[in-house]
Amino acid sequence: MNAPNPFLDPLSGLTKGIQKTLARIPFWSRNSEMKSHDALLRNLMQAAGISTWRELRQKAKLSRGALNALRTGQAEKLKLADLNRAASILQVPLPNLIQDFSGIELASESVETAQELQRLHKQLEQQEGQLRHQIRAELVEKLKPLLVQYPTLQQVVQRRPDYPAQQVLALLTCLGNLLEDWQLETIGQVWQQVAYDPESHQPDEEDIQAGEPVYVRFVGYRLRDQVLVRAKVSRTLPSLAA
Repeated sequence: MNAPNPFLDPLSGLTKGIQKTLARIPFWSRNSEMKSHDALLRNLMQAAGISTWRELRQKAKLSRGALNALRTGQAEKLKLADLNRAASILQVPLPNLIQDFSGIELASESVETAQELQRLHKQLEQQEGQLRHQIRAELVEKLKPLLVQYPTLQQVVQRRPDYPAQQVLALLTCLGNLLEDWQLETIGQVWQQVAYDPESHQPDEEDIQAGEPVYVRFVGYRLRDQVLVRAKVSRTLPSLAA
């Protein structure tokens, strides 16, 4: 099981709130009969300025299966995120979408709960977008020297193949600072001999067995107990290290 994304932990409380709200929605009845809802869906699409099924899928980020579920009145099979995006793109309240495109009839007191669910989901998307923007901004700030000088360095190296490697390595200092700030730990050291661990190492041959001596060609990275990138290992050292 994958560990939670450490950069999105601030959103976990809001996500749990959405799940609890969803669990409170009662249903009166479920009609198992499947029938086409294309006419109703096309009316909503026309009102929203959407002309084709493909356009609806792209704008609402729906899979073919999710769109087919709407068209056959099985909206209850869609994920919460899909339902909210579809409701937003089609410009209809979430409770209406659920009732009109499913075999489910919401109890009257659940409509307000479903509206609160839609509000919470929009809040989650907004906060997630803000957090991702903040992470990108901080990343650009940390890597600014490299980002600014890299295009110029490319031109210099093309014109001067003998350009000293030390000058290039100096630009990579900011990467080391970034890894330290994010508390990322390296897995192995370059050309270090270690015992092969399938959880932490990526072999260059399929028949390498657990515990077999191997050499680290490229280090990996972990965050706490989560392996983000496995170290690349081989039975032999590269000729450069010999």
